[in-house]
Amino acid sequence: MSKTSVKKPLFFLKSAFIILSVLLLALGCRKTDQEIVGVWVNVKQPEILEFKAGGTGVFTYPKSQNPPLAFSWNHTATNKFVLDVNFMGTKKNLTATVNGKNMEIESALGKELYQRYKSQ
Repeated sequence: MSKTSVKKPLFFLKSAFIILSVLLLALGCRKTDQEIVGVWVNVKQPEILEFKAGGTGVFTYPKSQNPPLAFSWNHTATNKFVLDVNFMGTKKNLTATVNGKNMEIESALGKELYQRYKSQ
């Protein structure tokens, strides 16, 4: 068997491995993002968070005249997400940690606990 005939199958095998690895990584990230997508309710005050697929979301305040507050979010680690909120002209970063049907959001002001209302 010539060296050329051995190299071709190895090249295709390496290519297939790389493609399969990228696919598995993409599917794994998508599933992780799904753990935060949906509606979450603050357990202490009337505040609702909606995380949308694609990395956007909105805070709403049902019993208040405050307007909705849009944000973007990114998955940073297992069960960890960062929310970028533009609040009164200043960008604020919040850290969200998901644990099943509970989520804790931490900011410079402290921590808030949310429960999953429904997933999308």
